[in-house]
Amino acid sequence: MMLSESPPGKKVRVKAIHGGRGMLMRLSAMGIREGDVLLVVSRLPMGPVIVEHAVHGHRVIVGHGMASRIEVVPE
Repeated sequence: MMLSESPPGKKVRVKAIHGGRGMLMRLSAMGIREGDVLLVVSRLPMGPVIVEHAVHGHRVIVGHGMASRIEVVPE
């Protein structure tokens, strides 16, 4: 399942990021890496996804295009 498809209120673990070096660096700067646990706070159809990092507690907004390339599994 992709992050863009994850239901709000659920915890997910980042399984893989399907993107280039630039995307990996941008997500890393936002605090999102493979293996991280995220709480999906809000998701709009074809819109951004707001996630909260389970360990650090900070929230970030991930655009739909980027979220559709982040593979996650339920935690």
